[in-house]
Amino acid sequence: MKRIKSLDLARGFTVLLIAPIHCMLLYSKPEVYGTLLGQLFAFIAEGPGATLFMVLMGISFALKQHHTLSGVLKKAGLLLMAGYCLNLIKFVIPYEGGWMPLGLRHDLQIPDWGGVWMLLGLGDILQFAGPALLVLYGVTRFRFYACIAGALAISIAWMSPLVWDAHSTSPLLNYLLQLATGQPPRTFFPVFPWLAYPLVGLTIGHVLRRNGPGCFRFVGGWGLALIGIRVIFDWLYPNMPQRTFYRTYPVDTASHLGIVLLALYFWDLLYRYVKPNHFFRVLRYSSRHITLIYLIQWIVISLFLPLTGYQTLGLGATTLVIILVTVAVYFISALINAGRRDGFAI
Repeated sequence: MKRIKSLDLARGFTVLLIAPIHCMLLYSKPEVYGTLLGQLFAFIAEGPGATLFMVLMGISFALKQHHTLSGVLKKAGLLLMAGYCLNLIKFVIPYEGGWMPLGLRHDLQIPDWGGVWMLLGLGDILQFAGPALLVLYGVTRFRFYACIAGALAISIAWMSPLVWDAHSTSPLLNYLLQLATGQPPRTFFPVFPWLAYPLVGLTIGHVLRRNGPGCFRFVGGWGLALIGIRVIFDWLYPNMPQRTFYRTYPVDTASHLGIVLLALYFWDLLYRYVKPNHFFRVLRYSSRHITLIYLIQWIVISLFLPLTGYQTLGLGATTLVIILVTVAVYFISALINAGRRDGFAI
């Protein structure tokens, strides 16, 4: 199927803001989070941010016509390897080298003994994305996979609170359960409920393959409906337990999906009615190199952290560092891609 360019814009915009959002989380004083910039970043991160990535994973998987088990296994393995290598670089090495800030160590709940293994095993988005690809492949082996994916997504959203913090006496099984049902700081993207998002993306991708980009209006309508459900639910049940971004109740999962579906409709409108420009080109570049940019930005941010300190910067200093880090990330990614084109082994 012909590439849907509005999806590149949607993905690329979120990729562009990955480094700025992580810079604010690690470098800024907590009071900066309450500023206009902090609130904007928080909305993007918890709205059309990581959730959008996961939905787009499912959409992209459905739009690609041919998948082989060996190819999916290879990609899933590389994602897992990248995730654990990244833990080594951004956490284990600073911890062992003695330059991990005490505040970060405290927030990650790292004890004096066993810290290396806990840091190496932290579950982040790459540790989630690898296994999620295998699930998507398995679902698409069925004839009516779009319906099955939708039903599984609803089931996962509903049952997730029932399985949170499942554990076992077996160390290996307990770690796998931690990745599937845990919470920060041990696991940031647990399978329950996050697997619901790429499964919904699989269903949307199937619809796009059959009907083309013209169905984005329908997608936006579903987004409004899901957000409406959340508004009505909050009005009827104002005293619900405290929610978190990584652990969501079914109604919260629905509202997160609603925001993503509206974002997809917005980017489709933008692509249709705004002429191609340099900003769009940056977004398309970001979309094509998402994994590379994600890895580079964490490495750069980790290198800056001993210089800036953990959650020590005000708004002005944070803004300056965000600009410097973002420029460095894209400059390094451009150099790596130029080396690839020139045939250098990088």
